[in-house]
Amino acid sequence: MDSIREAQRAIEAAQQQLHQAVHAARARGSSWTEIGAALGVSRQAAFKRFGKPIDPRTGEPMPTRPTATITTNTERLFHLINDGEWESVTTLLHPEVRSELTPQVILEAWAKCIGDYGSFIECRNTLVTTASRTNGTDPLSGNIVGSAVGVTTLHFEAGEFLGRVSFDSNDLIDGIFILPTDATESVF
Repeated sequence: MDSIREAQRAIEAAQQQLHQAVHAARARGSSWTEIGAALGVSRQAAFKRFGKPIDPRTGEPMPTRPTATITTNTERLFHLINDGEWESVTTLLHPEVRSELTPQVILEAWAKCIGDYGSFIECRNTLVTTASRTNGTDPLSGNIVGSAVGVTTLHFEAGEFLGRVSFDSNDLIDGIFILPTDATESVF
């Protein structure tokens, strides 16, 4: 157990060192593009993880939240849809999209998935990423700021679909998209 605790402390120290290095690079004038390239991610992914934007409405730094919440809510959404738990689904939706993403609309799309591939089994390989029209899947981790997209492979009896769920900065769902796993484009 000591080796596990030591490894966990090393991870936490490395994460803190990475945050300090990124903030020092920004203070020296490095762009988010340069930082993203150094990390092997897009500039938006680098910004979402390390940026500290100021809310123009309040003048205060925008709050961050863990990507684990988005991962959990992405999977939870599809399980609730499959179980017909519409009241719970509705509470996850942003109020402005509830009139468009009605239970009937969602159920119609879900029925097509089941018609194509049989019963829903589980979500697999769920991750959090940035919005991308090219169906991006560069994963984000740790705490992030702003909107994000939960991406999961929806595993059915006889095949799979890709589920993309757009979350606003308050972790409310403002879009749901189900597409083939080999799709190269997405609406977010």
